[in-house]
Amino acid sequence: MKKTNTIKSNKLINHRDFHLNKIAENISDTSSKGELKHQFNVKSKCSPIRSVNITPDNRYLIVTNANNPKIRVIDLELLEYKPQKFNSHQASVRLTSITKDGSAFYTASWDGSSHRYEIETGKCTSIFDSSGFPMPSCYISQDEKYLFTANYESTDGLDSANRGRCRDLINNKIYEFHHKKRQQYPATMDIAYDGMYVYTGSDDGAAHKWSLKKQKSLIRFFNLPVSVRKIAVSKRYFAAACSDGVVRVYDKTSGEKYKQLIHNRSEEVLDIRIIRDESKLVSASSDGTILCFNLLSGKTIFHTKVHNNWIWSICLFNNEQQIVSGSTDGTIAFMTIKGNVLARYYNLADKHFLISCPKGKDKIFPNGCFFTTNSALITVKRFDKINLTNEVLAVDDKNRLDYITKLNRKNIIISKLRNHKNYDKLSENYSKHKKLLDGLSNGKTIKFLNESCCKI
Repeated sequence: MKKTNTIKSNKLINHRDFHLNKIAENISDTSSKGELKHQFNVKSKCSPIRSVNITPDNRYLIVTNANNPKIRVIDLELLEYKPQKFNSHQASVRLTSITKDGSAFYTASWDGSSHRYEIETGKCTSIFDSSGFPMPSCYISQDEKYLFTANYESTDGLDSANRGRCRDLINNKIYEFHHKKRQQYPATMDIAYDGMYVYTGSDDGAAHKWSLKKQKSLIRFFNLPVSVRKIAVSKRYFAAACSDGVVRVYDKTSGEKYKQLIHNRSEEVLDIRIIRDESKLVSASSDGTILCFNLLSGKTIFHTKVHNNWIWSICLFNNEQQIVSGSTDGTIAFMTIKGNVLARYYNLADKHFLISCPKGKDKIFPNGCFFTTNSALITVKRFDKINLTNEVLAVDDKNRLDYITKLNRKNIIISKLRNHKNYDKLSENYSKHKKLLDGLSNGKTIKFLNESCCKI
């Protein structure tokens, strides 16, 4: 019985490969006069991104902007914006922290407040004020008892000092963790919590481990002429992303230095994440690159240019098999933990949606594909190989319209984001079956492709 089921299963897989591969034959990037290619007309249309975060079930991507208070929640299973308006802030939201069950998130804003939003309704259920001081960071504890925030009180001047705060949301108490006055620019402050202890790093050049209720520093990991941009805490380690381009990793129990990892000495490290099993550390820089270190050996796994400007924020996705990065260039990149870019979302200022998959190893879509709700964003060019000229096709050109219809593939992109390894296997089978597929009709393969990709 098991053998029969296995044979049926293999036939189904091969049948799906057969149809997926045939679609590549029908989606030919050529016309009678030359090869067709596309580019995106998005210059000056994308808003700089300040933070990205993904709910535990991988369903929603929360995006905040660097120059306005707008918050977007993107449904990654449908590739569309949630219609609710998360609009109670007066200034840019610098960071979000999602509740354990993924039903709500907290914010840290430049307007000096933290708000709690329900994802399904968009309703703001709570507002916490910090006396007007800009708030660059926040963290909500797993039990939603404690809300931790960092405050830029040093923006008042070099004589002022940043502090971290913990709000006991059950007992209505506040605990504070004071740094010394700022020693250098830029002004920075971050805060984290591991369920027992509080951790902070600031522009006074110091990073601390604190007793929560005693509000006492237990360990000062370092005191250096740097600003601490971001911190990360895992089971064994404390890591700090610093303005001198270095990631400093310490044993969080003993306080001893474990590793010093150099991203780029001439740029700032803006964000870091430690993989759950502590085998890797991922860092993002102001030079637009992402670097993945082997945390055991300290060696570089990959160092890739991903954005054209500062990468303010990164998070992990799909059981930590993907990295999501948000940049001042107005895009969000989805990449594998091996450093391959899968897709890029464009943070358009208007209501329209645009996400693309780059050309690469995909044999079904060798020139890439995209999904957009506004075809005017797509410029299609015809390259004449004989005369070596490029012709921009008119908006109403049939070749352009057919090309966009064939490559505007929402389900393909959803499939790549949900299970890129499975999709890659299907794509690799293209060359094996190519000669067998010439007899299938275009309409049937397109229909089957959309149905198959929804099931991947």
